[in-house]
Amino acid sequence: MAVSWARIDDGYLDHPKVALLSPRAIVAHLRWILWCNRHLTDGLIPKAMVPKRDARDLHEAGLFDDAGDHWQVHDYLDYSPSRAEVEAKREAARKRMKRARGSRGGGSSGSGDVRANFTRGSPNPLPSPPLPDQPTRGGLKTSQPGGDPKPDAGPTPHGLKTAQKFQNTFCGPPPDDPPLDENTRLLARSLALSAFSEWEALRDHAKSKALVSADWGAELRSWMRRSGRFAEESRQRQAARSPPGRREHDRQRGEGGYTVDQLFKKTGEKARC
Repeated sequence: MAVSWARIDDGYLDHPKVALLSPRAIVAHLRWILWCNRHLTDGLIPKAMVPKRDARDLHEAGLFDDAGDHWQVHDYLDYSPSRAEVEAKREAARKRMKRARGSRGGGSSGSGDVRANFTRGSPNPLPSPPLPDQPTRGGLKTSQPGGDPKPDAGPTPHGLKTAQKFQNTFCGPPPDDPPLDENTRLLARSLALSAFSEWEALRDHAKSKALVSADWGAELRSWMRRSGRFAEESRQRQAARSPPGRREHDRQRGEGGYTVDQLFKKTGEKARC
């Protein structure tokens, strides 16, 4: 599809002829300039197409000239190229595209790197939009032309990218040694987790998915937070499935154990001093 642009002076609204027009007449004038530009009429408009009120206002303002059966937009060719000029540019653009495609050895496939012409009135082949990123279950985004994204078997740590999509020099695969610092150790102790075990799980997951990251220490902390949440949710689900007596037993154990009277009460016997 040929896309073209009309040339409108940025001082258009300050012109003496335009300043006295009503908003309706200004819109009508711009509309017919665009129409002439699109249809390459060199500024000629059939009178039958123009509403009489618009034609009268524009003619009295000196923006329409009487040309028999047509209205002529005043000074149209002073600001816009003629039909002959536009067609010559389009033909030159077609020939240039044909030569570029032929030089790449694929006349039918074309070349996305060669653009015909971006000047007014010329074919404007829009660049192909990039393939959208396909989200997976774990939040990792991958783009795989010609097919569906590879299914993800589990959650992907925040910020990780596939090596094929994100090949910046500051990113890399997970190192063999865990990136432990003071913050990571404190987090592991607060969650009652083994930082070394969590790092091995994260490293195996990243290698199986060909993931890269710029900060593996942050990835490990994020992984441990998710592990802690998962463990807590698992404990809550297990407690909800336990019978009431079992839950009370677990609660008492968590508070420091039973007293002697409580133990005899559970067995139905009296405490003996």
